[in-house]
Amino acid sequence: MAQRARKGLATWLTSSTTPFFVLDYRKVVLVFNYGCEEITGWEAGNVIGKSCSLVTEGNPELIESVTGALCPPARVLNGEPAVVPIVMNHHDGSSTPVEIHFFPLPQADENNEFRILGLIAPLSGSGIELVPESAVRRFELASLLTELHRKYAITSLIAKSLEMRRVVIQATVASRNSIAVHLFGERGTGKEHVARIIHYGSEIRERRFIPLDCHRLSHFELSRTLRRLFAEDISETTSGTIYLKNVDSLPRDLQAELLEHLSQSSPFRWMSSTSTELSSVDEELFSRELAIEFTPLVISIPPLRTRGEDLLLLATQFMEETNRQQAKQFEGFSTEVASELLTYNWPGNVDELAKVIMQARSKCEDLTIEFEHLPVQFKAGRDAQSVRMVPTSEALDSYLERVERERILEALRAANGKKSTVAKALQIPRAKLYRRMAALGIDDSGNHAETTT
Repeated sequence: MAQRARKGLATWLTSSTTPFFVLDYRKVVLVFNYGCEEITGWEAGNVIGKSCSLVTEGNPELIESVTGALCPPARVLNGEPAVVPIVMNHHDGSSTPVEIHFFPLPQADENNEFRILGLIAPLSGSGIELVPESAVRRFELASLLTELHRKYAITSLIAKSLEMRRVVIQATVASRNSIAVHLFGERGTGKEHVARIIHYGSEIRERRFIPLDCHRLSHFELSRTLRRLFAEDISETTSGTIYLKNVDSLPRDLQAELLEHLSQSSPFRWMSSTSTELSSVDEELFSRELAIEFTPLVISIPPLRTRGEDLLLLATQFMEETNRQQAKQFEGFSTEVASELLTYNWPGNVDELAKVIMQARSKCEDLTIEFEHLPVQFKAGRDAQSVRMVPTSEALDSYLERVERERILEALRAANGKKSTVAKALQIPRAKLYRRMAALGIDDSGNHAETTT
């Protein structure tokens, strides 16, 4: 009779419309009842047996959107109850802000193992004041990613700031057609990441994405790769997107070949990037015709220092990426670290932030990143930025003109006035040297010790 009662109770609990679940000490899902199925749209058979990691996923088609939400904070594993606000995604794309009440259930056995009961309830705010900042930030991140996926089908870009919202909208437009796209922004802002989002969000997502760095690759490597691509017998499955990174470094002869290829209706989709606007590159270095071909849609990627609303969410996302299927789960960073991240100038942009978070994680033995875990390079950069600049009465334009004039005069004296040698030494085209000499009032009569007034 007792066995039948236990069986009846188990059936009643799993069929209850009140959503609750049970995890074991490894955070593996043991029970996922009917109420959980209703609120998530996932059947119990898809969730039971899955391990939960502290990962925020905005795409409801991925199982991590559920298991990440069910993952308890560390103090629950230490025997303390907790209330955590989350965004619960439904498989149909809708979402509901809720809170999960976690209850540790110690077992009376020799292994002293325990279970964790999770009860999903409407977001009431009861006990939320005790929730640490890291959990609140994860809630904010989940809300943002869910919104971005619903509106734009994008969850791999953090875009709370207005500047990044524009980027997301432009990337969505670009993914819906095949026109050429040019991206510009400082080094480390994530230009290639945006290019990949556009490609893999488009109709040709199953085809190749071919990145070529025009600055790092040699002339021979670029020439060989482009000519092989142009010579291919292209089919619907072998074309794709060619992404020319640092395209302003593409040699002029290869620019001419590329223009000829584009005039013959290229089967590839073209994307390119530079650190500055392509229109500002000297026409002697980059073909104006090719620049026009590459810029029907231009996307400016803002530097990280202007994305204050995004910064801590980005840092949280980078930290969570290493939580996937890892035994050691990091929950966040301290208030002091958050303040340091927000006040730093980030000359290396998003790439530098990702590197700082990864290095801090490697030094952290606890669950929260503290100030002492931040890398030495970051602290040195922070200290350097805090040093006040020495005031100067000379205007910047005047100072730059003076330095440029002195440099050209020095080179002219060293080369005995031979302009081709000077141009090569200064690494500028000869025509540009003549223009700068005229603009700076440098006498071209042979007397290179003086300048005209």
